[in-house]
Amino acid sequence: CACVHMCCCARRGGAMAAKTVTVAVEGNARVGGMTSDEEEQCVRDIHGWFVRNAKESGAADAEGASEASLEALSKAAGGLPLPSAYVALLKRADGGGVALREFSLLSAGEAADAKAALSGDGTDAFLPVARDLDDNLLGLVYGSGGASEGKGDDGSGGGGGVPHVAEWSADEGVSEAVAGSFADYLEAFRNELLASKYEWLEGLVERITDSPVKKGKK
Repeated sequence: CACVHMCCCARRGGAMAAKTVTVAVEGNARVGGMTSDEEEQCVRDIHGWFVRNAKESGAADAEGASEASLEALSKAAGGLPLPSAYVALLKRADGGGVALREFSLLSAGEAADAKAALSGDGTDAFLPVARDLDDNLLGLVYGSGGASEGKGDDGSGGGGGVPHVAEWSADEGVSEAVAGSFADYLEAFRNELLASKYEWLEGLVERITDSPVKKGKK
């Protein structure tokens, strides 16, 4: 699907809730993971950022994933439960409109197709979530290599434990964990957005600290 790219990339989205959020600062960190309500708010904050700051991305017009497409994606993951934060994100913007740093969010159907196309060491436990301009993937890793065993972060049981977040490239395969869970990844990115670490510039969302001199400007 067509997408608008960032030093993270973007495309569609759904409706935005007008709720105020306070971002925790260092020294005031929450103990434990987000509640389901906090995950929903986190997703609204991320999607809302793209609606407000990247109007041409199409974020405001995105539709959410259907239950059938989510079931098919869970089946592609070997029948393991999808993290609730990931489900919440897909239900708000199924594919376009939202970027996860340099990766463009895949729709549920695109993620299942990307999973089917993968091969190589470590890819059996890897479920693609998003793709960058060079076809590298961001995804969930289930199994003993995950962040923990026991209940998934949607509160349900399952042998896959809580999947951690990692990257995949054709040259290097699956990377080390970049976040302990998808909820952790989303929360960190949301906090960066609300702290004005990114800006929309000429069709790109650029990390401000990485771009002291904007392209084409001095």
